[in-house]
Amino acid sequence: MATPNDYIKLLNLLDKAEHLANDFHGCYSGQFLSAEEFHKALSESISKLKQGDKTQLNQIHIWFLPTSCWDDFIGKDGQDLANQITELLSKLKNHNET
Repeated sequence: MATPNDYIKLLNLLDKAEHLANDFHGCYSGQFLSAEEFHKALSESISKLKQGDKTQLNQIHIWFLPTSCWDDFIGKDGQDLANQITELLSKLKNHNET
C-alpha cells in the first residue's frame, strides 16, 4: 500500500533522475530523438506531477521500465535509481487505480 511518504520519496528520486538526465546528450530511443528531448519531456512531466497531475504516473512509469527510454539514454549509470523509481511508481499507480 502506498503512503504519502512514498509520494515524497518518488518526487525526490525523480528530481535526482532529472538532474542526471540533464548530463546526457545525443543518442535516440523509440520515443525520443535525443537525450535532450527526453530530458525536456521528463522535466515537464515531473513538473505536472508536482502540480497534482497524477496522470503523469503512467507515462513516467513507462519511461523508467527496464529497456525503456531511461535505459536507452542513461544506462547503467542510472540503473539503481530507475529500479527505486519503478518500485515506487508501481505502488503509487496501483493505489491511484483503486
